[in-house]
Amino acid sequence: MDESPRFGIMLLGAIIAVGLGPGTRDMLRFTFGI
Repeated sequence: MDESPRFGIMLLGAIIAVGLGPGTRDMLRFTFGI
């Protein structure tokens, strides 16, 4: 995690997206600008 903090953030975001629903993925994509 310390070597690649971005990976940790993306992993956390993926877990949240799966937990809350597909609609959250769009919001996360907008937030991170993916």
